[in-house]
Amino acid sequence: MRFVFVLLACALGVSQSVSADSIVVFNEVMFHPTGNEALGEWLELHNQNAVDVDISGWSLTDGVDFVFPEGTIIKGRGYLVVASDVAGFAAANGGQ
Repeated sequence: MRFVFVLLACALGVSQSVSADSIVVFNEVMFHPTGNEALGEWLELHNQNAVDVDISGWSLTDGVDFVFPEGTIIKGRGYLVVASDVAGFAAANGGQ
C-alpha cells in the first residue's frame, strides 16, 4: 500500500508542477474578424512573470502554424502579438 501512495504522490507532484508552469498565457484572440478575412486574425501572448521569458523555438500549431525565431523574448509583464498580417495589424492599431 505504501508503494501505491508514493506513486500517487509522485504523479500529483508532476501534475502540480506542470499546471504551475503557466507563465506565458494566451491573453486575447481575434479569430473571426469583421469581414471574415483570415488576414485580420491575431493572438496576444502575455508574460505574467516579472522577468523576461525567452520563447525561442516555441511553436503554435492546430489552426496557427508558427515557430518563434531565435531571440524572441517577451519582457517581464509584457505582451507579444502574433498576427497573420503584421502590416495590416500595425495599420489598424496605430502602428503598434
